[in-house]
Amino acid sequence: MCGISGLIFKNKSNNDDLKKKFTNFTSLIDYRGPDHHQIKTFNNILLSSHRLSIFDPSTKSNMPMTYMKNFHIVFNGSIYNYLELKNELRSYGYKFNTESDTEVLIASYVHWQNEFLHKLNGDFAICIYDERKNKIILAKDRLGVKPLYFHENNNFFCFSSEIKSFLAFNETNNCNNKILQNDCKNYSKSESKKETFLNNVYRLLPGQMLVYDNLEKKYYINKWFDYLNQIELKPSKKKFNESCIELKEDLEYAIKIRLRSDCKISSTLSGGIDSTIINSILNLNKFNKKNVFHLYFKDYEDGEYKFVREFDKNNEISLIDGDKNIPEPEILNKIVYISEAICGAPNISSWITYENIHKEGYKVCLEGNGGDELFGGYENQYLLESNYTKNLFDYLKFKKIYFESSGLKPENLFYQLKNFYLKKNKKYFPSNYINFLTERNNDLFLNDQSYDEDGNNKLDNKNNISNFKSNLYLNMTSFTLQNILRNVDRTASYHQIENRSPFLDYQLISKYLKIKEEFYTKGGLTKSILRNSFRDTLPEEVYYRKHKLGFTLPEFYITKNYKNYFLDILNSKDFLENENLNGNLIKKVINKEKNVNFFKYWKYFNLYILEKEFKKKKNEINS
Repeated sequence: MCGISGLIFKNKSNNDDLKKKFTNFTSLIDYRGPDHHQIKTFNNILLSSHRLSIFDPSTKSNMPMTYMKNFHIVFNGSIYNYLELKNELRSYGYKFNTESDTEVLIASYVHWQNEFLHKLNGDFAICIYDERKNKIILAKDRLGVKPLYFHENNNFFCFSSEIKSFLAFNETNNCNNKILQNDCKNYSKSESKKETFLNNVYRLLPGQMLVYDNLEKKYYINKWFDYLNQIELKPSKKKFNESCIELKEDLEYAIKIRLRSDCKISSTLSGGIDSTIINSILNLNKFNKKNVFHLYFKDYEDGEYKFVREFDKNNEISLIDGDKNIPEPEILNKIVYISEAICGAPNISSWITYENIHKEGYKVCLEGNGGDELFGGYENQYLLESNYTKNLFDYLKFKKIYFESSGLKPENLFYQLKNFYLKKNKKYFPSNYINFLTERNNDLFLNDQSYDEDGNNKLDNKNNISNFKSNLYLNMTSFTLQNILRNVDRTASYHQIENRSPFLDYQLISKYLKIKEEFYTKGGLTKSILRNSFRDTLPEEVYYRKHKLGFTLPEFYITKNYKNYFLDILNSKDFLENENLNGNLIKKVINKEKNVNFFKYWKYFNLYILEKEFKKKKNEINS
């Protein structure tokens, strides 16, 4: 995990001022890499790296790194198959002076040029300056695990690992109210879009490459990878049992290569299927259970700890007492600022977890992110699928799975039939999923500038790809997972931890997007193929569990610990006069409720806090 940034001068005027601002630009993400920081100049280009050393902690592997005199690199992430690539490159005559994946990465570019990205198995955001071609290449991994943002104007082009860096430049440091409001109402849908909530700041999207031509002073972007192309028109012909055996082997390999590190490795255990499977594999490979962390809350009887106990009957794992680690209200502002999240659940649980893992001296953490998106773990996916389908049998099947998996009682048959025939001729888009999950109240916004996207399903032109597969793809690349990845990246980075998620291995995703659709729901359980692949290692209670809990602070803890803090905000002049929120109406609505659930109104407070903290930092950095 590192923080990378760069600046390209387009002309010779005001460069001294820009260099000073670039120093501030890089300093805003210095927490991402405490082990080494350096800014280097290459002609009209400044490259910066804040390094968190995972592979080869020696100074030889510091960045920016130069290879064969003409190739320069800064990069954030890890290349998990770097040893295999290193051996292959050696067979072509390449020599190496370090034990890092960085040197292997730049050598891969030299040998394979732009095709080198297809050789990489890892999570990465890369900047390479090819001095011979006078071009700068920016690239993100296939799923966008590692972030990268950029800005261009008449005087310069710049990029950074986080949005907050751009507060250093006057051209970019004002909020985009259209994006703020839209994300607040639609659960951060812009996370999959180029535009961000800072004016003139753009994100490089998953599987994209940006090439900046330093002679022509312009850039172009192309898509070097898209999982859409991995969903074949015809599913895999392999049988269920055969696929289960292969999945077990494939996931074990994905975990194995993510254990490569020159520093201490930890893992988290939530009690869900995904993290339990990962830790079961680690356990079989004699991974020290003391390296496994679980956050629990004593007063939360419906929490995950009861499932964790089934896995850890001897109480060997490291338990984090959530009640003793609840952050003070003022820390909530920092959490919002660091996470850069406009909407969604407060990132408090992850903050507590990473904070404790960091205190114990770990730099790497394995987690189960992506399992739900890849294998259909969200109950609402099946409810949405029932809305899509025009086949009565499929409609009833997906409705049944939804209700059973969520622990709800099914509706009666008459209602089901009526509902089906009312819906069968309507076109349902992925945006309906967001609307279903998110309470929308436009009256609570002032000068409504948000927009509704058309919601067109980009898979509509592939008639043989089911809507269910479409939803899996969209959840990974556009909606749910992209928000999770942002929260995980920011929070883990702040605590100097590199997060690794075996379920996000690109070979795993490419392969299991192609399985037969019935493999996801065989036996009436969600994620059936995953459950059955590890039937012998999962505790019974975990194997058969139906309801999924999010890894977040229990809702009642929000009100319990932060009620006075929220009331102070609600009555503050700044909140009531906020340019995006109808503060007076929000206050009126809340005051009408006898037992206020502040979790319900979190998104409005979140937007207010984010704006406030960004304006505060902007004033500090520009004063």
